[in-house]
Amino acid sequence: MPDAPIVHLAQPTSGGVAEVVLQLVEIGVADGHRVVVGCPADGELAERARALGAEWIRLDLRRSPGPADVAALRRVRRAMRGARVVLAHSSKAGALARVARPSGTPLVFVPHGWSWLVGGRLATAYRAIERTLARRADVTVVVGHDELAEGHRVLGSSLPLRLIENSVDLERFAPAADRPQHDVPLVVCVGRLARQKGQDLLLRAVARLDGHHVRVRLVGPGDPPERAALDDLAAQLGIADRVELVGADDPVRHLQEADLVVVPSRWEGLPLVMLEAMACGAPIVASSTAGVDALGDAGAVVPMQDRDDFVAALATEIAALLDSPARRAHLGRRARARAEERYGRARMAREYRELWD
Repeated sequence: MPDAPIVHLAQPTSGGVAEVVLQLVEIGVADGHRVVVGCPADGELAERARALGAEWIRLDLRRSPGPADVAALRRVRRAMRGARVVLAHSSKAGALARVARPSGTPLVFVPHGWSWLVGGRLATAYRAIERTLARRADVTVVVGHDELAEGHRVLGSSLPLRLIENSVDLERFAPAADRPQHDVPLVVCVGRLARQKGQDLLLRAVARLDGHHVRVRLVGPGDPPERAALDDLAAQLGIADRVELVGADDPVRHLQEADLVVVPSRWEGLPLVMLEAMACGAPIVASSTAGVDALGDAGAVVPMQDRDDFVAALATEIAALLDSPARRAHLGRRARARAEERYGRARMAREYRELWD
C-alpha cells in the first residue's frame, strides 16, 4: 500500500539507540515515507521523532522481562500491522516484535549489541531466547564487525546478518577551531551511567595514575542510584575532587574540549560516542569490546579482561598518552580522517535505503 509506513520500535528512549532511530527517521521522512515510531513516553525519542515529521505510538516497554510483556505483545502487534517494513531496535523490542510479528510483515531486528553480553545470571537465558527467535526476522542488522562475528559465533554462520555500521554527522561533530589548553588534563567519558559503559572502570584507573593529576568529566544521563554509586566510588578512591558528573548534555563541546576521550565499555555494538569522538578529532582510549574495529589505528585499545588487570592496563595507557602530546595530536588527526573515510551519514543512508527497497 502506498501509505504503508516504515515502523521503528524501541525500548530505549535516550542514548545511542535513540540517536540511531532518529537518524533513520530523518532518512525515511526525507525520502517521502510515512514513518511511525513506537516507544515509551519517557526520554526524548518520542518528542524528537515527532519534530522530524514521524508519527508516535506509545508503547510502554520495560527493559527487564516481566508480566507486563504480555500486554506489550498486543500493542506491538497492532503497531506492526500493515507496515511496509518494521525495524525493531534493541533486545526488548526485538524479542516482542519477533514473537508478535503479523503474517507477511517484513521485519528487521537491530540488536545494537547482543543481549547475552550483559553477563550475569540472565546471560544463558538471553542466548537461548536469541537462538529461538533468530530466524523470525527477515534479516538482523549488526552495527559493527565485532557484533557480526559474535552473532555468527553464537547463532550460527547461516543466520542472515547484514552489517550496516553506524554513522556520525561530520558537520556537527568536528574538531574545535581552537582546542582549549588545560593546566590539568581533561579526560572525558560520554555515555549513560550504567555498568555496561564502564565509568566505574575509568574512575578506578584514574585513581591509579601515579604522578598524573587529571580531571574526569562524565557526560550522560543516569538514574539517581547509578549517579550516587559513581559519586560514592569516587569518594572511596579519594578522587571526588577530580570527578565531574554533568548529566545529560550535548556531547559536542565536551568531546572538543577533551585532552583524552576514554570509552571503557564492558560490551557494545558500535557506540556512537566512538564515532562522535573520532569526528571531533579527539585522541581515544577504548576497551577492546567497544566496537574497536571502527577505531582501527586511530586510537589506543586496551584488551578487556578481569577487572583489576583491565584497570591497571587502562591506567598505563592513559598515562602514556598524557605523557605524549605529539601522539595525542597524531591520533586525533587520524581519528578525524577515519571518520570522514568510513562513517559519514550518506553511506549509512544508502545502505538502509537498499535494505528497505
